[in-house]
Amino acid sequence: MAIGDVDANTGNRLAYVEAEVLPTCAELGIGFVPWSPLGQGFLAGKVDATMAFESTDVRSWFPRFTADARAANQPIVDLLNDLATRHNFRR
Repeated sequence: MAIGDVDANTGNRLAYVEAEVLPTCAELGIGFVPWSPLGQGFLAGKVDATMAFESTDVRSWFPRFTADARAANQPIVDLLNDLATRHNFRR
């Protein structure tokens, strides 16, 4: 099952994963690997608002990676980095 297959009637994807997918995986003894858990480099600090993507880079196709979206989301990444620094987490 792909989370992308979940329709609007399913509700919040995270709630669906926590309530349905993870228990099913545990029951069947299989692992769950989220796709791109760190935002394809954005949350890991590998992408910033000034970065340009080649047309062959899948991120160039996603609305969340437009220059405007990256600029709008950068304060969130900065906040997460500040929290990580305060708690002595490193990249």
